[in-house]
Amino acid sequence: MIEGIFVSSAALNVQQERLDLLSQDLENINTCGYKKRSLIIENNFKDLVNSNTESLLKKNIKDIPEINYSGLAPFIAHDYTDFSPAVMKETKVPTDFALNSEGFFVIQTSDNEQYTRNGTFSIDADGYLVNISGNKVLGEDGPLKTGAQNFLLAKDGAITVNGQSAGKIRVVTFEEPQLLLYEGSGCFSQPSQGAGLKDEENPQISRGFLELANVDLPDDMVNMIEISRTYEANQRVIRTQDDLLGKAIQIGNAK
Repeated sequence: MIEGIFVSSAALNVQQERLDLLSQDLENINTCGYKKRSLIIENNFKDLVNSNTESLLKKNIKDIPEINYSGLAPFIAHDYTDFSPAVMKETKVPTDFALNSEGFFVIQTSDNEQYTRNGTFSIDADGYLVNISGNKVLGEDGPLKTGAQNFLLAKDGAITVNGQSAGKIRVVTFEEPQLLLYEGSGCFSQPSQGAGLKDEENPQISRGFLELANVDLPDDMVNMIEISRTYEANQRVIRTQDDLLGKAIQIGNAK
């Protein structure tokens, strides 16, 4: 009975984690370049069955050990980010960029480099190309300075101002993108061990377009309802088992 409460409590924790990630996705549904996140949820049911299969097949019931039902408790194996591309929206804003290839723009923050698919850029007072947080967008040779919006942009990210080269937008890919750490606003950073960063030699960039978030609102609303029902069901199970446990204790005390 105690194990049953443990299993249901573990299920509540898993559903809460699912809800937290789902809420994050919905909060960022209007964040360009945002990538939705999900959980891989597992339990040890297969291991419990496999460990007792031989005895069950031989019908040697007496040889079957007592099953530890706490092994049925769900747990989060790991989380992951869905980096699949999303729909592109035309804005006609000259400083809005969208990547047509796999890869990330590189942003210089005060602490580190960050990587994003969010190409909502602008020109700051000093003439540098910056993101929505005011951090500089990096080119292959450092921060990009265009001076004004009337620069030319080639498909591969090369920038020309008044006939002179002003650098090339740096675009990178990762061998292990699932290792990237989410920093908010559609930005990621590398862990200390790295994630296999490589510069993309021939990126494909569209000017005047933005990649939207790859969040599926109808699908997320269905998941929200499913999480709510699962959470309520496990709460009822815990209450029922708690009541039964209380009655068992009363019977034991009466004896």
